Amino acid sequence: MFTDFLVNTFLMAGLPFLLNIYLSNKNRRPEDRINRPKTYVDKLVIVALIFGIIYELVTLMFYRPPSVFTTLNIPTDAPNWLFKKNYREYIVNTYGQEFASFDPNDLRPNQITKNLEDVRKFATLCKELEEPGKRATYLKYGENTYTQCSWCESDNDYFVFTISRSSFNYIYILALLGAATSTTRKNIWRFWSVTLVAGVALYEVFMYITSNEVNALKKSLYEEIDYSRHGLFIIIMALVCIFDRSDEKTNEELSQEIIDRTIAMINRTQATELCSVATLTDSNLRKMFIDYYEKKEVEKSVVFSSQEYNDVRLQIISKYNLEKMIENSSMMAENIMNNYRKLTSKEIPPKAKKEENKSEAS
Repeated sequence: MFTDFLVNTFLMAGLPFLLNIYLSNKNRRPEDRINRPKTYVDKLVIVALIFGIIYELVTLMFYRPPSVFTTLNIPTDAPNWLFKKNYREYIVNTYGQEFASFDPNDLRPNQITKNLEDVRKFATLCKELEEPGKRATYLKYGENTYTQCSWCESDNDYFVFTISRSSFNYIYILALLGAATSTTRKNIWRFWSVTLVAGVALYEVFMYITSNEVNALKKSLYEEIDYSRHGLFIIIMALVCIFDRSDEKTNEELSQEIIDRTIAMINRTQATELCSVATLTDSNLRKMFIDYYEKKEVEKSVVFSSQEYNDVRLQIISKYNLEKMIENSSMMAENIMNNYRKLTSKEIPPKAKKEENKSEAS
C-alpha cells in the first residue's frame, strides 16, 4: 500500500518535469542544436558521480549489515528451540567443544581463552534475542544500534540513534550532488536531486514509524531500509550523471539574443547622448562637465607619456594577432547580420547601420 502511495507521489511530482523536457526537445530540431563542450569541471563531476555509483553498488552487493540470524542461518521468526540449536552448533564449530554449554556467568577453566570476550558478547546477545520484544528491536534497528547504543531504553531512543547514524549517509550524498549540480550542465538537477533525497529520507522515517512488533519479527526492517537507501542513491546519481540540460541554444536563438543585446546597447547609447545634451544646456553643469573631462585628459596624457606604460602596452599588444582578431570579428558580425536577415526577412534598421558605421570609424 505504501509502495503504491510512493509511486503515485513520485509520478505526480515528476510528471510535469518530464513533460516539460519532452516538449522542449520536441520543438527543437536536433541538427540545429549546439552541443555545449564539456569542460574540465564537467568531466570531474562525471568521474565523481561514477565513483559514487560504484561505491554504493559495491556496498549494496558485497556488504551486508551484521546479523545474528544470518550468522546462524535461521529465519528471523525462528522459534527459540531452533535458535538455541543453531547457536550451540555455531559456538562449537567456531570456538571449540569446550563452549558447548557456555554460560557467561559461570565460566570453566578450559573456557578462559583469547576468544572469551567475543564468545561472551555473542552469547549475551543471543540470550537477549530469545525475548520477542528485544528481537523485534534488534530486527528493526539493526545490530550496530542495538549493541552500541548504551543509553537507549525505549523505542524512541533507538529511533533517534539510528536516524543520527543514517544522517551521515544523507550528508555525503547531498554534498556530492550539490557539488555535481553546481555546474551549468547539471544545474537542472539541483532542485530535483534534493527533492529525491528528501523523499528517500521520508521513506526511511515512515518505514520506522509505521512498523510494529508483529511485522518486525517477519523480516529485518533495518536491512530492507539499508538496501533500499543504497539502491535509490544509485538511481539518483545515475540520473544526474546521464541526463544533462537540454536547452542548448540554436544558431537562430543565439543570433536573436545578440541582436536583442545590441538593440539594448544602442538604446542606452541614445539615452546617454540625450543626457549629455541636457547637461550641456545648463551653464553650471557644462562647466563641471568640461572641467571633469579636461582633468581626465591631463591624467591620460600623463599616463600615455610614461615610458614604462608604453613598454608594457606594446608587450601586451604583441601577444595578440590583431589582424586575425579583426578578421574573426568581421566574420562574426557578418554571420550575425545574415542570421538577422534570415530571422526577420528584412535588412538592418538604419539606426543600427549608423551605429555600426560609427563603431567602425572609432
